[in-house]
Amino acid sequence: MRTQGRAAHRDRLGAGRRGPRPVEITDNGIGIPAGQHEAIFNNFHRAHRSGGYAGTGLGLAICKRIVERHGGSIVATDNPGGGSRFAFTLPAATRRVVHHPVKANVRS
Repeated sequence: MRTQGRAAHRDRLGAGRRGPRPVEITDNGIGIPAGQHEAIFNNFHRAHRSGGYAGTGLGLAICKRIVERHGGSIVATDNPGGGSRFAFTLPAATRRVVHHPVKANVRS
């Protein structure tokens, strides 16, 4: 993930614990305008339309759908050091073994 030519800071939180796994990603970009922290997750919402920043306004909406369809949640807040902070949770993976019968490839 890159933000204005700089790599975003990624934190892996909650490793080794049960229950939802929190993940937090922070950047030092232009931030999110006041009052738009929920709206940025809507389809085609662009927080900085007049700022000359490219985009379709779909990226965060897609992220939200992915996280929610996996049983998690996602929020955006201001990063105290400037920029934005995105936090999401996902349920811990359960180990599941799936056995598939193997058919022999026999030629007559």
